Amino acid sequence: MSRPRNVPAALAIVVLSLPLMYVLNELVRDIFTRMAVFYALVVPAALVAVRLDWKKLLRLDAKMAGLGVLLGFALYGLGWIGFALLRAVWPEFAGQSATFYGWLRHDDSAVMWLLILGIIVGEEIVWRAVVTLPLSDRWGYGGVLAGAAGFAAVHLPWGPPLLLLAAFVFGGCWSLVIYKTRSFWCALVSHLLWDFLVMWAIPYAG
Repeated sequence: MSRPRNVPAALAIVVLSLPLMYVLNELVRDIFTRMAVFYALVVPAALVAVRLDWKKLLRLDAKMAGLGVLLGFALYGLGWIGFALLRAVWPEFAGQSATFYGWLRHDDSAVMWLLILGIIVGEEIVWRAVVTLPLSDRWGYGGVLAGAAGFAAVHLPWGPPLLLLAAFVFGGCWSLVIYKTRSFWCALVSHLLWDFLVMWAIPYAG
């Protein structure tokens, strides 16, 4: 699936994404609009720079979608346990979740949720498919960690440390999913379900 130029192109995306997000952090005030603009810029460039077998990656497979559902619930459960432990041993750090949930309460419009949907799809295209697959094809689990680190890094200009930790841990899980399954849908369904549960259905914090 990986071509020779894919690895340097994927690394370039990792390196250049952070300064781009810093620029957008200064230009776009709303957090979800900012992220949507970021992926509107990065996704086309990433698709041109890194050549993948998208026909294979996007092949609809009920088993992979079902696995994505199971993984979404499993990751939610693990996150719930982790957050409960964190709140018990380091409540100040866990309290940073108020910042994230405050963003959601600030604008609970249909437009915001549509932006979030587009952002999640963009994240899976860029960080799981375009970045993780070439790097993991070259370096195995090291590539998975690199994809997770790049994903977490773009949260650095505006995200509290708790969000950076969550992005690295769960981003790493979704990178591992696509590395092992070679299914875009499995990773996307898992990510969508996890976000739905954490953001709206059963939040980790009130």
